[in-house]
Order: sequence, then structure tokens, then C-alpha cells
Amino acid sequence: MPKYEIGSLHAADAAFTRVSDVSLGDDGTRIYVVDPSDFRVTVWTPDGSPLYSVGGEGQGPGEFRGPDEVQVTPEGFRVRDRDRFVVFSRDGLHVRTVSVPLSVSHRGFRFRPASLLDDGSFLAYPRVSPDYQSGWWGDDPVVELPVVRLRERDGDWTVDTLTVLDTRNEILATGKDEEDPGLTSFSLQPYRDTDVASYSPWSKTVIVTRRRGLGPGVVDLTELSADGDTVWSRSLRFPPIALPARQVEEIVENTATTIANRRSNLLLADARSAVREALYVPEHYPPVQDPAVLSNGEIWMRTYEDAGADSLHVWYAVRVGAPDNSPVRRILLPTTFLPHDATDSHVWGTRYDSFDVRYVVGRLLIRDPGDSE
Repeated sequence: MPKYEIGSLHAADAAFTRVSDVSLGDDGTRIYVVDPSDFRVTVWTPDGSPLYSVGGEGQGPGEFRGPDEVQVTPEGFRVRDRDRFVVFSRDGLHVRTVSVPLSVSHRGFRFRPASLLDDGSFLAYPRVSPDYQSGWWGDDPVVELPVVRLRERDGDWTVDTLTVLDTRNEILATGKDEEDPGLTSFSLQPYRDTDVASYSPWSKTVIVTRRRGLGPGVVDLTELSADGDTVWSRSLRFPPIALPARQVEEIVENTATTIANRRSNLLLADARSAVREALYVPEHYPPVQDPAVLSNGEIWMRTYEDAGADSLHVWYAVRVGAPDNSPVRRILLPTTFLPHDATDSHVWGTRYDSFDVRYVVGRLLIRDPGDSE
């Protein structure tokens, strides 16, 4: 059971429609929750006492158009709101709003901000729609995307590339060569092994997780400064897990059924063929998925490892900047729980119940008595 839980259908402040991010401040004594459906960020104590709320839908000072992430700083917190950051003080007062300039782009695609640095520059990446990324309109598929720093110098904005991500096999695009537009569908490849960039607003760095072409079960982690310098790297090796054919068939059937139900089950056979043609099927599962940098200085990654129970997932936590021989924490979490942030003693995230109601919960991390580390 969770040690802390925030969420109720009957208390208006705690009735979350959807939660896109949970972040910790003041060593875990403040909990920041982003509810994009209600265009608000609420701030709590761990025991569920509300401190205050900011936001509201609109274009005015302190209002949101599409908030999805909150980044806590010593001075207050910053809310990512589409192509800008809305900055607040510790008390929830609106300080300023900083937008990505319209004058810069990558091949015509606008940049999505990932971090706002103290000097007003951004760490960012291009926002490319799935149809363009998959080459739907006749262009070659987008197989690489840069991580950049946007910086203003003498009134002009410059784009400095820090690294380039391999984005092959990221988009599952069906129906391109079919005559029936009902087969057209875009989603993420379920077994994608593309590079992932995770941004740390606390250290002003980017951690790149590379999973492709390294051998089964191998992951490379690289931390880059805002200037593009490598400040830390580490290679991890997990036991490779073969991808069973039955799992592939389940993906084909579920995806094809979703496509066919949009119009008619008469399309189901054609939908199966379209999905099989577009599905990326490696020999092994990707070694890790969902990497994210947390405010305690760790990067957490979920694996396909068997946890010994259908209700649990296996996560690993690596201390960013630690030497290669430092321990890697193995953490078991419920499948209905998604971690967002952690201290050394607790992990905070969201869970959903059987009615798909969302709760913000904090769980106590307990060491396995048999763990010698």
C-alpha cells in the first residue's frame, strides 16, 4: 500500500482528471502535480494537505495553454506549457513567461523546449509529427533528430547541436500503400529501441540513453553539458530477453482490432496485414524503456525482466555521475504505478484503480533483506 496518497473523487482540489507530471521540492516536503486537463498545477504536502494552486486556461500571465511538466528550482518552479515555460516563485506568484522564438526551427519544424537554463537559453528538440517522421508524404523518413541549445546572442537566436538521436523504428505507421484510408494509423512502435534524451533541470544537463546496435541487453548512458561536452558515461548490461512470437501476435491483433473498429470489422484481415508489414520486430526486447532523470540524481529505467508476479515491474536506478563500479538499484513497483520523482527513501508517481481514477502516491522504498549492497 502507498505510504502517502493524494486523490479523491469527492474533494475538488484532489480530483485529478489526468496527471502528466509529479515533481518534488524541498527534499520531498512539497509535491507539485500537473493536471493538463484542468490547466493547473497544484502543490501539496506529502500527507495530502493542499498548499496552493496556479494556472487556469488562457493566454494571460500565469495561465496555461497545455501544461505537461513542472521543473522545481531553488527559486520556485517552471511549468512547460507547449512552446514556452511559465515561471513561478516558491509562493506561486507568476514571475515571467519565456517562449521559444518563432525565428528558429529544424527543417521547418518548431522546437519543443525541454529545459530553461539560468541565462535564458533553452535545451530543446524538434517537434515532428508522426506522419512526417515516417515519410508519409513522399519525403524520406526522419531517422535522426538533434538535441540543441537555443541561445540569444546580440539579438539573434543561434542553434547549437549537442548530439543527434537515432529515431529509426520509432513510429508504427500503417496503411501507406493501401487504397483504403481506413487502414491509416500512427502510433509508437511497441518494441522501439530508439535513442532517448532525458533532461535534468537540476544539473542543466542531458542524459542520452542509447539502446540500438550495442548487442542484446546493452545500454549506453551519456551525460552532456549544456555546451555539448561529455561529463559522464556508463555502459550497462542486462540479461537479454528473447521476444516471443505470441507477444508479437498479440500486438498485431490488438492494433489491427483498434484500426478495424474505427469503421468496420470487415477491415480486420487487411488491418492485420498492414500492421504486420509496419511492425518493427527485433530478436530481443529492448534492454530498457521509459528512462527518466529524477531530482535525486538518478536515472530510472524499466525492463522486461520477470518480476516473479504479474502485478509487478522491474525498474533499475543508476546514480548519474557515479563510477562504473557503483551499485545499480533494482526496484519492484506495481504495474499500475508510474514513477515520476524520488528521494533516497520514497518514490512518487501516479497510480490508477480499477475505474481508471488517477491518484498521486508516494511509496516507501524498502531494501530487500537479502540485498548485500
